[in-house]
Amino acid sequence: MQPGKAEDPQIEWEADDRFRLQGFEFHAHPFGGGAAPAQGFTLLKNRPLVDAYVDLARNLRPQRIVELGVFRGGSVALLELLAMPQRLLAFDIRPDPIPELEAFLAGRAATDRVRVSYGVDQSDAAAILGVLHQELGPEPALDLVIDDASHELDLTRRSFNMLFPYLREGGVYVVEDWGWGHFAFARERAGPSLAKLMLEMVLSLPFAEQLIDRIVIDRHLALITRGAAEIEAATFALGDHVSPRGAQLLAVVDEDPRLLDGS
Repeated sequence: MQPGKAEDPQIEWEADDRFRLQGFEFHAHPFGGGAAPAQGFTLLKNRPLVDAYVDLARNLRPQRIVELGVFRGGSVALLELLAMPQRLLAFDIRPDPIPELEAFLAGRAATDRVRVSYGVDQSDAAAILGVLHQELGPEPALDLVIDDASHELDLTRRSFNMLFPYLREGGVYVVEDWGWGHFAFARERAGPSLAKLMLEMVLSLPFAEQLIDRIVIDRHLALITRGAAEIEAATFALGDHVSPRGAQLLAVVDEDPRLLDGS
């Protein structure tokens, strides 16, 4: 089968936390699931999130993909099986290669299409753009970018400012776990909330015409579709594309009150 010719592969769910895809076993554990399984890949995703990626692959047909944060490699394997992309460039801050993933890619003769760069911080523009331009040229026209890395506001914003300009018109930028800390059971990390970036994106919609075409948000992820506006990649900053009133709204201190009062 040639890259880009995947025929809507069907996921076979054996339980809400386990499925098979093209003969490969995946374990869906949104909170880590402890030790790696004896067989298959672990995904830090629940069933609705996995199903969302199935729909995204089917509808978008992404061929040029960048992924930030790969954990144990399950997300890279899932994207390879769902999309059969021409190029999938993945980055993770962990320094050591993942043997299971490397074996998987070699077994599928995919090492010339899928490149995983280890020991790379998600905000390291020199490293990430160096790989991007080496593999795809100065105008890579990405179909899909997925940020499932730190979930911290500053780092996630830096990655968005770096990579959003390289999406083609109609391409999709995904931010996972944007609402972490706002669930009833969870405590936000110290520092400003990642949810503020979602507000910044929403506030750009009425002010910056054609920058973002649409935003679709659910409790697990946000999908931001790039509009037709021309963007200067070297200087792009989302904060420059909201109104003064929007900037005023975003200036509010949003530290988790449970951290401020010591509870």
